[in-house]
Amino acid sequence: MMKKWTFLLALLPLSLFAQAQHTKVVLVEEGTGTWCQWCPRGDVYGIEMHKQYPKTAIYISVHDGDPMEMPDYADQLNLSGYPNGRIDRNTTTGLQPGALSSDLAPYLSQTPIAGVSSDITFNSTTRELTMTIEAEMGKDATGSYRLGAIVVENGMIGPSPRYDQSNSYSGGNFGTMGGYEKLPSPVPAGRMVYNHVARHLPGGFSGDSLSLPSQLDSAQTYTYVYKWTLPAEVNEDLIQVVGFMIDMSNGYMVNAGKSTYLSGKDNAAPFFHSDARTKGFKSLVYNYEVITHDPDADGITLSVASGPAWLSLTDNGDGTADLKGTPPSVGSFPVTIEVTDGQETTQQTYTLIVEEPTVDWVQVGKVGFSGNSGSSIDLEFDKNNVAYAFMSNSDNDFGQVYSFANNQWSQVGQNYSDINPFQCDFTIDPEGTPYVVNENTLKKWNGSQWETVGNGPFHSARVISPQVVIGLDGHPIVVGMETSGTSVSYQFDGSSWVSRGPVADGITVWYRLKTDLNGVITTIYGTDGSNSFYSEAARFTGSGWETYKGHVDGNDFTYFDHDIATTPKGDAYAALILGFSDQFLNIYKYDKGDETWKLIKANLSDGPAEDCMIESDINGTITVSYVDKNAGSKMSVQRLQNGNWEYLGIQGFTPGVAQANMTLNDAGIPFVLYSDVSAGEKLSVKRFEDFATVSVNDVSEKSSQNWRIFPNPNNGNFSLEGPHAERYELVDMTGRIHRANELNSTVDIQSVNLGSLKPGIYWIRLYSAQGNQTQSILIK
Repeated sequence: MMKKWTFLLALLPLSLFAQAQHTKVVLVEEGTGTWCQWCPRGDVYGIEMHKQYPKTAIYISVHDGDPMEMPDYADQLNLSGYPNGRIDRNTTTGLQPGALSSDLAPYLSQTPIAGVSSDITFNSTTRELTMTIEAEMGKDATGSYRLGAIVVENGMIGPSPRYDQSNSYSGGNFGTMGGYEKLPSPVPAGRMVYNHVARHLPGGFSGDSLSLPSQLDSAQTYTYVYKWTLPAEVNEDLIQVVGFMIDMSNGYMVNAGKSTYLSGKDNAAPFFHSDARTKGFKSLVYNYEVITHDPDADGITLSVASGPAWLSLTDNGDGTADLKGTPPSVGSFPVTIEVTDGQETTQQTYTLIVEEPTVDWVQVGKVGFSGNSGSSIDLEFDKNNVAYAFMSNSDNDFGQVYSFANNQWSQVGQNYSDINPFQCDFTIDPEGTPYVVNENTLKKWNGSQWETVGNGPFHSARVISPQVVIGLDGHPIVVGMETSGTSVSYQFDGSSWVSRGPVADGITVWYRLKTDLNGVITTIYGTDGSNSFYSEAARFTGSGWETYKGHVDGNDFTYFDHDIATTPKGDAYAALILGFSDQFLNIYKYDKGDETWKLIKANLSDGPAEDCMIESDINGTITVSYVDKNAGSKMSVQRLQNGNWEYLGIQGFTPGVAQANMTLNDAGIPFVLYSDVSAGEKLSVKRFEDFATVSVNDVSEKSSQNWRIFPNPNNGNFSLEGPHAERYELVDMTGRIHRANELNSTVDIQSVNLGSLKPGIYWIRLYSAQGNQTQSILIK
C-alpha cells in the first residue's frame, strides 16, 4: 500500500507541470495592398495557414496605400517589400505557400510561458467594443511584458476600382496560386473579399506599458481591458480581436489568441457577393454567375433550393457556381439559391422574369480559340466582311493572326516571332492582307512569310505604342512615340517610308489610330504631362497632322484608356476613362462651330471601366464598348439611339475578361474580341444579334422608304414590300454573303426564295436608287 502512495505522489508534480503548459499560437502579420501585383500570394498563404493550423496560427493582413490601410502599423512591421510577413515579430517570411510548414515549425515547437485569450462585448447603441485580453501564466517570469490587442475584420468588400486587387498571377504565367491564376488583373471588386484585415491597434503596436506588472507569477491570470468605438463602416458582426503577449526585451511575441465573433461562434455565415440576374429570354440561355464567400470555412457548397425545372446549378467548388438554363416560355419564376459551410446556411431569393427575346450576344466560333493567351489584341474586317483577330503573347514573344471562315477560327500563316508583345499593333488591308507593326518595323503576311514593308525600319530607333492603319491609297500609315516621348509618324508611298512629322508637340503617349468609313485618319493620344496626361486628338491631312483644338477634357487626367471615332458626316466623338480614383467613362463630341470638345455623357459606365472603344456605323450611330468593372470585369456595350444611351443586350454579357476590343462590320453589327479569363485568357469573340427588323444603312442620304419583309421569321420564302428595290444580298452575322440577286424595281410587292439555308439570323441588304437599307431576317 505504501508503494502505491509513493508512486502517486511522485506523479503529482509531473501532473501539475503538464497542466501548466500552454499551446503555442503563432502570429503572422502580412504587409499587403490592393495595388500590389504579387500580394495575392499572401492571401493564399493565409488561407492555407488557417486550413492547416486552425487553432495554432493567426494571420493578419496589414494594408498600406489602399482604402483599408493602416500605415503606422505597416511602417512598424518594417518590411522591405510586399507581400512579406513577420512571424511572431521575429523572422521575415516571403509568404510562399509551399514554405508554410517550414516557416511555422520553429515557432510551433516552442513552449510559451503563458496562454493568451481574448474576449469581446459590444454595445450596439454606443458602438463601443470592449476587449478583454488575458494571460494565464504557466511559469514565473520577470521582465518587461505587455498585453496588446489587434481588431481585425473579415468579409471586407468595397467599390471598384479602389477595392480591385492587382494580380500578376492572372493567366497562369507564374503557375497556380490558389485560383488567382484564373482571375483577371486586376481582380474586380465584385470578385474580391478581404479577410483578416487589421482595423485598429487599441494599445498601439506593442500594447499598453501598464498592461502587465514586471513580476508575473505562475498559475496567475492577468487581465487588461481595451475599448474602442467602432466607426460606422466597420461591420461588428465580422470583427474579431487578436490578443497578444509581447516580450519588450526583444520585441518578439510570446503567445497570441483570437476571440470569437460577437455571435459567440468561431464561424461566420457565408454570404452572396453577387447580385442575382433577374432577367432572361425565352429560348435563349440564361446564365447567372453566382459568387459567394465564407470568411472561415475551407469548403462551401451551393445548391438550388427552389426554382423552375429547366434551371440547373454547377458548383465550381471555389465559392462560385453557374446557374444556367434555357427558358421554354415567358413568365415569372421564383428562385432560391443556398450556400452553406456545413454550419451556417444563407439564401438568395429573387424572381426571374423571362421575356420574349429581342437581342442576344452570340458566340462566334469556339470559346478560347487561340492557342495561347493574348497580351495585345485587335479585331478587324476586310472589304468582304471577313473577320480577322490578332494577338501577341508575352510568354513566347510572338504574334498570331486568325481569320473566321466556315464557322471556325484558323491561323493565318506562321507566328510572327520575336515580337514585343506590348509594343505592337495590327491592321488588315481591304484584300485581307495582315499587317503587324512591331516597334519600328512593319511586316505583312505575303502568303508564305512575314515580309518587311519597305527597305527596313521606318524609324531609326524603337517606337513605343506604335499604331498602324491602311490609307485610302492602300498603303500603311504608322504613328507612335520615341523613347523620349516625342511623337513620330510615317507613310509608306509604295517603295519607301516618308516621314509625316510629329503628330503633336511635347510628350505623347497611349496612341489610338483609326480610319473611318470615308478613309479619314484620326488619332487620339495623351499629352501635356509627365506622370499624368490629358487626351488630345488630331487628323491626318495627307502630308501632316491637324490637331483638334484643346484637350478633350481639360479638367481631369485620362486613366490610360481612350478612343476616337468619326462619322461619315465628319463628326468626331471621343471616349475617355477619367480619374485615378473613379475611372469613369465619359463621352465627348467635337463642336466644329466652337472648335471645342463638349461632354455629351458623363459616367456612361456608371462606375469604373477599362479598355473603352468607340465606333460609328454608316448612319453615324455611335457604339461604345468597355470592360465593365461593376459587372465583374465583363464586357458591356452601349449605343446612342434617338438621343438615349441603351445597352446592347445585357450588361456584362461575357465571362470575365483581361482585355477587350470592339469593331463593327459593314452592316453596323458590333463584334467584340476579348481575352477570356474563363478560357485561360485565350481569345473569344461575340457578335450582337437584334431580332427586330432594323435599318442600319442609308448611304445615299436621300429620303428612302422602309421595306417590309413578311412573314418574318420564315423558312427562306418571303415577300418583300416596298418601292424600287433593285437587288439584294443575304449576309450572315460574320459578314459572309450567302445569296445575291436582282429584284424587279417596277413592282412594290415581290416574292423571294432563298432556297436551303442553315437556320439563324441573317441580314438582307436592299439596294435602290432612293437609298440602301439592311434589315434582319430570321430563317427557321
